[in-house]
Amino acid sequence: MALQQIPSPIFANTQTIWRIGGQEFGFQSAKQDPNRWVWDAEKARRVVHFINKNIYHVRGSLRGELIDLMPWLLACTCELFGWVDKETGFRRYLEFYGEVGRKNSKTLWNAGLVDAALTVLWPQGGAECFMLAGNELQASNAFRMANEQIEMAKKFGGQLHKHLIGKDSLLRIENLHNDSFAQVLTSAPEEMHDIKNRKLLTALRTGSVSLDESLFSMISTAGDDLTSVGYSERTYANKVIEGLIENDRYCSIIFAANEKDDPHSPETWAKANPGLGISVRLDQLKNIHDKAWAMHTGGAGDITQGGEDDVSWTEFLRYHLNLWTTKSSGYISTKAWQDCYDEDVLKKYGREGVIAYGGLDLAESLAM
Repeated sequence: MALQQIPSPIFANTQTIWRIGGQEFGFQSAKQDPNRWVWDAEKARRVVHFINKNIYHVRGSLRGELIDLMPWLLACTCELFGWVDKETGFRRYLEFYGEVGRKNSKTLWNAGLVDAALTVLWPQGGAECFMLAGNELQASNAFRMANEQIEMAKKFGGQLHKHLIGKDSLLRIENLHNDSFAQVLTSAPEEMHDIKNRKLLTALRTGSVSLDESLFSMISTAGDDLTSVGYSERTYANKVIEGLIENDRYCSIIFAANEKDDPHSPETWAKANPGLGISVRLDQLKNIHDKAWAMHTGGAGDITQGGEDDVSWTEFLRYHLNLWTTKSSGYISTKAWQDCYDEDVLKKYGREGVIAYGGLDLAESLAM
């Protein structure tokens, strides 16, 4: 497979723009110390070409084939690894937060970054890299993907396995209550929305302060708990994107629909799915949308007619439009609530002067 070309960044107002494959991706330009950072295409090339030559697909029909980074992943990789301190040559970014709809290859890429960190960023060995998730299944999946990439490289003659032989670097899975780590070169939390242990995240962050080239790479899809660690991080990342917070060493990008967008339009779907047409099939996504909407509306195509299932539609908004929701299911469905409406009662008693009762739950998280 041909190695991917390294694009050049374009500067526009307060953003660094990457135009790749007909798509455009923007990152916040340095504000705190803009003269400190310079673009080094060779640093970006090393990581991109390492992935091209050593990281394999380990799932689906492309299993066994080397990875050709999708445009959004190529942009993120170049942004993360191409900007360096002009005096020391060390990378600009220490943290990354990315949020995107499901099945846009985020886990595959995050696992590849961990493998690259063990070889390209810290070839002398002696560092620890962690795959982190909020539950054992997700953590195991991310770890297994990174591990299988190493084994695949060994099987097909890639260099990744050879880089690791004889080193004392460590790739670990962590979703326990550990709060003491040594040399944390790379931490890759998966599905930030599902991570509950703030103490563990803090331990991983503080475990990297002795290394010059550490990377804390967070990747996620939207969640349903606005009090979670993930939503707190997402809020911070969004403020960096909007320029409300200046942090030159924090890289963030969020692919999501706007709440005012038409949720039935493929143009809206593309906002949350930069891999639409590549890793996300349009016909499959349309089928998921159509079924969820039919369940939500009772097949009438009109929410006022009332459906029995709010969960499927909420999950579509969350997983495929990357919109944070406040619930994954409701005790009272939309249809049941709307069925309480009785025009005859209103005609008999009128709309004014009728005693009505209401309740408000002020719980911040879980309520009994």
